[in-house]
Amino acid sequence: MKSNIVERIILGAGAIVLLGYGATLLIPSFHSYGDLFRLLAIAAIACYALYSFWIQNMDQKDLYSMEQNLKKVKTELQAANQRASHAESKARSANASLEQVTSELNDCKSRIEALEKAED
Repeated sequence: MKSNIVERIILGAGAIVLLGYGATLLIPSFHSYGDLFRLLAIAAIACYALYSFWIQNMDQKDLYSMEQNLKKVKTELQAANQRASHAESKARSANASLEQVTSELNDCKSRIEALEKAED
């Protein structure tokens, strides 16, 4: 059962009890039930106070849990960003090495061509 339904039931019961207590003050034939309605009103208020405390406690636990999950996700994101940065730096290094090897290969090819022309 959802908490808002429970809250409505408690508030409805409390409203009925308070109306009954008010009726004992205004209607003379209900005066004998005044003590009963007074005790029921106090019990209804106490139930609502306990229910409110319980809901707030649950909400606080949920918020704490969400904060912990957020910290965990942030930590994982930072680790992923570090891995991506490391991989990117390795890729740049590999590209620089590839460019150097390519330039050396082109230099060797030009030397071979020069030697072949010199032999002819």
